[in-house]
Amino acid sequence: LEKEKTIQSYTIKRGTRDKQGLTATVLVQISQEDAAGVLSHLKKIPLITKVITVSGRSDLMLTVCALNTEDLDQVLDDIGRVTGVIRSETFIQLSTKLDRSGV
Repeated sequence: LEKEKTIQSYTIKRGTRDKQGLTATVLVQISQEDAAGVLSHLKKIPLITKVITVSGRSDLMLTVCALNTEDLDQVLDDIGRVTGVIRSETFIQLSTKLDRSGV
């Protein structure tokens, strides 16, 4: 199948049984003048696993994966201290009812 290019790559996706900790979605409103600096700082925070630009009241949607609420609290404090961050709103993910991302 590899030679026929039917299979082009491999990946590992951890199941929910192996998952530890918690995942949070953080909506962030930023000053557009500081956008590049904000993104640069966010990239340095290891527990932030994804940054997506969005439309609406918020400018960025972050995914944060933390081992516990104390780690999440620290990351949220770090985000709040970044120059150019106006406000943030955090949603802790409780359970997944549908996930088509692996399709």
